[in-house]
Amino acid sequence: MVIFLSVFLSICCITSYVMNKDLFSPVKFYFIALITYFFDIFLNPQLDDVYFSYFLYLVFGLILIFIEAKMLVNFNSVIEIFKKRKLPVLHNKNIFNNIFNFYNSNRGSIIPNFINGRY
Repeated sequence: MVIFLSVFLSICCITSYVMNKDLFSPVKFYFIALITYFFDIFLNPQLDDVYFSYFLYLVFGLILIFIEAKMLVNFNSVIEIFKKRKLPVLHNKNIFNNIFNFYNSNRGSIIPNFINGRY
């Protein structure tokens, strides 16, 4: 049973990488957590119920792989739509300086008013 779970875990990890090349995707963190918290399964003999629950966690992760891949396709299409749009032209070139000055003044900042007890 341990060999079957090891092979299935390997298949899930490879499928996760093939479907989404991002190394920090949530599904990959899910599999890292499964490996970390259930590492004892591969070292010591367990009850069949523990193996079955680990198998169900792996099947759930496999389902999440396909859900994540579908969401990634939708997200990439949204990014392509926004890349084709023209960005608005800023009429005031000093807008960033105005925002910076506003938040750095005592009038625009919450922190000095909060410290002085006026908030």
